Amino acid sequence: MSFWYHRPDGAYLDATFGGGGHTRALLAISGFEGKIIGMDRDPETAKMDLDFPRFTYYQANFNQIPEVLSKAGVSRLSGVLFDFGLSSLQLDEPSRGFSFQAEGPLDMRFDLSQALTAEQVLNEYPEGKLTEIFRNFGEEPKARNLARFIVAARRGERIFTTAQLRQLLLKFWKRLNSRRFLARIFQAIRMEVNQELENIRSGLENSLPFLEPGGRLVAISYHSLEDRRVKEFFKRESKDCICPPDFPVCRCGHRSMLKILTAKPAVPSAKERMQNRRSASAKLRAAEKI
Repeated sequence: MSFWYHRPDGAYLDATFGGGGHTRALLAISGFEGKIIGMDRDPETAKMDLDFPRFTYYQANFNQIPEVLSKAGVSRLSGVLFDFGLSSLQLDEPSRGFSFQAEGPLDMRFDLSQALTAEQVLNEYPEGKLTEIFRNFGEEPKARNLARFIVAARRGERIFTTAQLRQLLLKFWKRLNSRRFLARIFQAIRMEVNQELENIRSGLENSLPFLEPGGRLVAISYHSLEDRRVKEFFKRESKDCICPPDFPVCRCGHRSMLKILTAKPAVPSAKERMQNRRSASAKLRAAEKI
């Protein structure tokens, strides 16, 4: 919270509202009189009833940040927070299809109004596209073999449920330590369904122009692909020139907009990991608008 909060009368954007935990923590700070805008792609996660006159919630994607702020009557932000990945509300609801530990439909959509589902990805994508997904989003070394295996299996029976997918993946894996493998493949499919890495880029780029000088941009990631996107964005926006190294003179005209506050990402304490095991992989990076 110390990275995100720095002005008691500022306007703040909680861009991945979820259950509202971060917003609740900010509202609990003594003397806070600012305005908070909460937004989330998933209307099912916004279950928190906030009796707060300066709080406004919108169902929206990261590419709609300018539109959301316009509706909220906000032109400058003192802080923006992104908490990427899944919420516990999403993981714990079998009907959403995010978890390999419970049976449910192969859905995996953050935004329930979109057309593409995990079922369509698994049953209709060609082998080459599945290979890319498993390799790029799941970092699976046997991505091509896995894609070929799934394409062969779906010829006999369409894959409808998480239980079917889990059983299929275990047939392919054939090892005792399957948990991490299952998590990586489910993650890869979910990231394709929701275009998560593209949305991270969109969110960071769309929010930066609204930060006031001294404003904070904070991002919490839960795996290396997310963290890499945040790290690369912070690094780029903290430089005056982003031309290739072999350019003798700067041609890009780029000027630094951020000062990085976390040389290394902040991670949960041992106590926090004990209290919330799902926080174990979290990495927080923060930067200040200059």
